[in-house]
Amino acid sequence: MYISEIDIQNFRNFPPVQTIEGKQVGTIIEFVEGTNIIIGHNNAGKTNFLKAMQLVLDSKKYKNKLKIDDFSKDYTDFSKPPEINITLTFKEQKDEPEDDRVVIYDWFTNIGEFYEAKLTFSFFLPQGDEYKSYCEEIGKLKKEDGSYNTEKSWRFIKKYYLSKYVARVYGGKVEKKEVADYNMLEKFDFQF
Repeated sequence: MYISEIDIQNFRNFPPVQTIEGKQVGTIIEFVEGTNIIIGHNNAGKTNFLKAMQLVLDSKKYKNKLKIDDFSKDYTDFSKPPEINITLTFKEQKDEPEDDRVVIYDWFTNIGEFYEAKLTFSFFLPQGDEYKSYCEEIGKLKKEDGSYNTEKSWRFIKKYYLSKYVARVYGGKVEKKEVADYNMLEKFDFQF
């Protein structure tokens, strides 16, 4: 298998989701089978890109260490709590070992001539009392024109809600919310 693309939403210098052709996407970076090289000038986001991959593939180590600065500062609609979502899409390689398929079988999203599988890291405020409280309280930070005071909103989230956020890695279609098996995630060797 190989990583065919990564979709990064609302993480560091990668902007929040946008709706394109009725589908919500972030920044999508595509890969080809074989070796891929990442180049760019200073502060282009190369390290942030690798950190995003690390959150998906090595999330146990880093999931509780996310800070308010890990959210994209381009986020402006605070009516809902901001989330970070990072999705890796895997595709089958030609002549790959059968063991590869076993590792990601539960994460399949397409079974055709060549399979496709997905892993999604999500960092979010869970539905419930805290979520409702957030939605009620954040309205107090709206300006007269209906937009939010961005600086005050980030400070509000950091002070009252960031500690209540959770991190999950989902396998397959993210809307099904099926948590990926950490034993299978540990089979990936991600070094950075």
